[in-house]
Amino acid sequence: MSYGANSIVQKIQGLDGDAMAQAVLLALQAAALKTIPHAGHGDIPVMLKPEGFEIQDLSPMIPQHPDRIRACVTMESVNSFTEYVNRFKLDESVIFADVLEPPYEFTAILDYHKPATGAAWGTHIVKLVLTQTDEWKTWKGADKNAMDQVDFAHFIEDNVNDIRTPDGATMLEMALAFEASQDASFSGKLNLQNGDVALVADQSTTAQAVGKDGKITIPGEFTLRIAPFRGMPQSDVQARFKYNLCRGRLSLGYQLIRPKQLLDHVVGQSQDVIAAETGLPVFAGSYADQTKKA
Repeated sequence: MSYGANSIVQKIQGLDGDAMAQAVLLALQAAALKTIPHAGHGDIPVMLKPEGFEIQDLSPMIPQHPDRIRACVTMESVNSFTEYVNRFKLDESVIFADVLEPPYEFTAILDYHKPATGAAWGTHIVKLVLTQTDEWKTWKGADKNAMDQVDFAHFIEDNVNDIRTPDGATMLEMALAFEASQDASFSGKLNLQNGDVALVADQSTTAQAVGKDGKITIPGEFTLRIAPFRGMPQSDVQARFKYNLCRGRLSLGYQLIRPKQLLDHVVGQSQDVIAAETGLPVFAGSYADQTKKA
């Protein structure tokens, strides 16, 4: 049964509050967009239209494009960041560098305020968060940690490809010697002229494991060749070997030399590349999006 528009209004006006609310709900449900299944075309959208009403096409009133770009994109490499910025940058675009402490972050606001004409929306944003590599996390995570001989030997074996000097063969030989002498008792050390240290094992128990002279030589320092951040070139990272002899038992480790200074240097290089590649001003500081508070 169908009603014209006037008939529907007259019947609703004669209802009490609860009945009117129910009638309005039913009317809205009837006018809602529904679908019916079709074997060849899937679900077909339909609408139940009461007599006396017309469906108005509002598509001509819908803009073909949004009034502005609303996007916040996060990049994972300096190269991707600069390419995106160069693709969308405007004369008023700016970049903020929040890089004093981790996480090291660059934020470009592509539709930033114009000094001559006033405020802008600032809704097109691209961020770069420098992400530490697995290699850096591994070496930084074990920095200054004391390990027994076997754990230290396994650590060197697992990560020997990251070591630039001494060469891999020398480092593996040292690691295997420590692994073979896990039950040894060390009686002392010898400081060598080149700065290395020779740990002297008890000849009665470990001469066969560590060599005829019962010594294992470890370098005073070694150099890693790793990239601190993804998408960045590798850097030389200096480290010192650390050891401790206590009642004949040996613990080993290493200490990275001024790692924070190295990170600051690499981040500074990233900032220089971003400024040069984009040609935009890079301000030292952080950016807070105020549009979300409006």
